[in-house]
Amino acid sequence: MAESGYWKNFWRKRVSRRRLLGSAAVGGAGLAAAAIVGCNGGGSDGSDGSDGSDGSVGGTSILHYQGFDALVFDSFDPHLTQFGPLYSGHSAVFSKLFKYASHTEQLLVPDLADGFPEIIGDPPMEYVIHLRRGARFHDPASVPDDVRGKLSIRDADKKFPGLPGRELTADDVIWSYERQKNEDSPRFATFYRSHQYKTMEKIEKIDDYTIRITTDGPVVPLLHFLGDTNAFIIPREVVGERDSVEFPGSEPQSRMIGTGPFMWGELSSLQEITMFRNPDWFAQDDPVDPGIPPEPDTLSGLERPSDFMPHDARREFIAPPQGAAGRPYLAGYVAHMIVDNATIESQFRGKKLDVGMSSGGDPQWVFDIKDEMPELEFLHQKISGWVNSRFKVADKDTGAPCVPWGDPVLRKAIHLAADRQQVIDFIWAGDALMASPVGPAIKKWALPYKDLLKIPGFRASKEEREEDLALARRLYEEAGSPELEFTFADTPDYIKDFAPDFVEGLRRSIGANVKKEVVRSYPIIAEQVLKGCDLMKATWGFDNGWIDLDDWVYPYYKTGASKNSFGVSDPEMDKMLDAQRREFDEDKRQEIGFQIQRYLLGMKPDGSGPVEELKPNTAAFARLDYATLILASVSWPYYKNRVTWPWFGNNHWLANAWLDRADPSFGGRA
Repeated sequence: MAESGYWKNFWRKRVSRRRLLGSAAVGGAGLAAAAIVGCNGGGSDGSDGSDGSDGSVGGTSILHYQGFDALVFDSFDPHLTQFGPLYSGHSAVFSKLFKYASHTEQLLVPDLADGFPEIIGDPPMEYVIHLRRGARFHDPASVPDDVRGKLSIRDADKKFPGLPGRELTADDVIWSYERQKNEDSPRFATFYRSHQYKTMEKIEKIDDYTIRITTDGPVVPLLHFLGDTNAFIIPREVVGERDSVEFPGSEPQSRMIGTGPFMWGELSSLQEITMFRNPDWFAQDDPVDPGIPPEPDTLSGLERPSDFMPHDARREFIAPPQGAAGRPYLAGYVAHMIVDNATIESQFRGKKLDVGMSSGGDPQWVFDIKDEMPELEFLHQKISGWVNSRFKVADKDTGAPCVPWGDPVLRKAIHLAADRQQVIDFIWAGDALMASPVGPAIKKWALPYKDLLKIPGFRASKEEREEDLALARRLYEEAGSPELEFTFADTPDYIKDFAPDFVEGLRRSIGANVKKEVVRSYPIIAEQVLKGCDLMKATWGFDNGWIDLDDWVYPYYKTGASKNSFGVSDPEMDKMLDAQRREFDEDKRQEIGFQIQRYLLGMKPDGSGPVEELKPNTAAFARLDYATLILASVSWPYYKNRVTWPWFGNNHWLANAWLDRADPSFGGRA
């Protein structure tokens, strides 16, 4: 059994002894989009950190932060939902075989896995993975009565006999993966990560704590698939023997039973979500990675401060006082859905929130309060979520071109005419970046920003912008000056507020005949983009940020893939998408990723210039990427081990965070 030379190099580069001290890494919080992490509570002497009125237990306190976590657009089912906010709650409750210690470094560490897999073959096509023992599903009986009464899963022993406290085994892992690759499922189309699990030709149980995965060919991101944002292992009992594909019944929150560091309290839609400490978490006593010094990332041409702290910058781990319970150090956390900057600032100043951040619009208050109180910790980080438009290019079933967006000439005209700087200035008061097909927050895979700004449509100088608009006008006329309609998402509010300005900008710049703009909710958009040409031809809204190159491109642009709502079927793109999955040389795979992004932006893959003639079936301009925000935030010094992440789905890192009651800034905390 040969071990691939690639993997030897991979582990040598990425996994030093320090980074493998345990399945836990440093950090504290991972929220997203307009939701950044908050703070945590724990007395420096191991005491409550409060008088106990906040529900403190085990020598720690409840963390309060502002976030979008309570925004539920579709299913509570961790394998079905495709909208980011809910991922955060899932990540606190459910575990994966592996998890990311750093998106910037693309660094995975074991979670449920007992170390890294045995890799067999060169190139590798077989992975033997050992599970750690003692990972048990949440048991409400393990917490005090006053906490148990606040859990949505408080009656788990009655609803799911035998599940609370049951040990997670290989059967749970295999079922969680096989469920999502089952093409006979009545809603297989809504398993949006199925393209990942379909690469696993066989998933076999060797014993209760060992599985063997055999792939259908070389699959470079296989381990990423096992640690991706939504790669959760859930117990079959909560879905039922028939697997209705949707969490059945009127109480889906009662089914949120995992093995993660927190137990599901209650989600009140559009208000808040509460989580409580899992005292039986399998990783509570694991050593903690001490972290690595953050390296500032600089970008030129920004009016705001241009030194970015990496979104998951890790500092030296600060241990809680002796006598504190094992991780998680918090008794729990509450994510409050607050969207008004004035309210956020007021509650942060009153220490009702432990972190203050720009939720949307002008973030100047964050800069001002940092100037006022220099002791506050300030982070200015790029976010991987972004705003874009998707076009119906062809009918997904028949392949027939859609009118008018099946014409790549029209799509290119709108790409050139769309004023990305207008998006940045209107929505985020200039504190944002233009977005490439892979967001700039994911530096490893994103097209270098300096290269992006040289591509037509992204060029910023007055002369270049005039050239782009002149060409856009000619192309729009060449396409027949068709009537257009855009559907704008209704959340966040600034998207629908921006709709009239975007439409008017197209009318002024190229004389576009825009019939109307429509505002609809994401669930309606998600449902209708899967249908024929007549519905939802062009959308405008937020999209989730991802981690690996494959996440950003394969499910969107591969013929027949789960997120290819455009109906694109492009053989040249398919070849590149397959090639990046097979290329084990990281530098070469990165270059393939750059080629894919150039192609999507109407450039020759080698970057030598624009494609002269766009083919009717091209993937180019099927999605127009506009901008991604830069999140400015401040936190009180009593918040220890704070770490932020570029998007939703990383709340398991809150297990390392705590509030220091002895810190002078803790005084006056509500």
